[in-house]
Amino acid sequence: MCDGDADVFPAPEPYRLPEDDRKIRQRIRSYERSLSQEKRRLGFYRDRSGKRFLLGPLYMIVGDLEGALRSFAWFEVEFPDSADEAPQLLCWSLALHRVREDDKARRMLRRTMFANLYIIPRLLGMEVRRHDMWHGSNTDEPSYLSWVPNEYWELWNGAERQWAAGLWQSSEFRESRDRYIKLGQALGSLRPGPERSRVLAPSSS
Repeated sequence: MCDGDADVFPAPEPYRLPEDDRKIRQRIRSYERSLSQEKRRLGFYRDRSGKRFLLGPLYMIVGDLEGALRSFAWFEVEFPDSADEAPQLLCWSLALHRVREDDKARRMLRRTMFANLYIIPRLLGMEVRRHDMWHGSNTDEPSYLSWVPNEYWELWNGAERQWAAGLWQSSEFRESRDRYIKLGQALGSLRPGPERSRVLAPSSS
C-alpha cells in the first residue's frame, strides 16, 4: 500500500453492541419493526440511520446463521439499488462461505473489497495505510472501519481468515484491485466534469 493524504472524511463513532445476546436480539426485533412500520407508513424505506445494513451481521453475532441468510435475502429483494456497505458485505460473504456457497461467497468478498479496499487487510491483521487515490465517500476511507464493532471481526475463525487471505492474494483479486487503484489515482487528479466522466466510462461498461 502507498501513503496518501489523511482521510478527507471524519471517522465515525464506533457502533456499540450489548454484551448480552438477548439484548442484541431485542435490537434486531426493534430494527425490523421500525423498518416494517416505515414501509407501511411511507410506502418505501427511508432508513436514514442504516439499520438495514446491520440486521444480517447482528443475526450472525447471536449465532443465527439461518436468520442472517434470511435477512441478507430480504435485503437483496428490498434494496436492489442500495449502495454497498463493506462491513455488511464482509459478514454476508462469511455467511455464504459457511453454507458452502463458495462461488457466491467469493463474488461477495470481491464486492466487499471494492466497497472498501481496507476492510479485508484489517480482517487479516495487515497494516492498513490509505491509498493515494480518489475516495468518493466516507465509506471508502480506512477511517470508516472505526465504527465496526469487534464482534464483526470476531465472527471469523482461523480457517475462514485463511480462505479470505487466499482470495485476497489470488491473481483475480490482485489484478482487479490494481486496476481499481489505478482508476482511483487517475480520478484523483481530475475535477468533476467531462474528463472525469471519460475516465469513469470504461469502469461502468
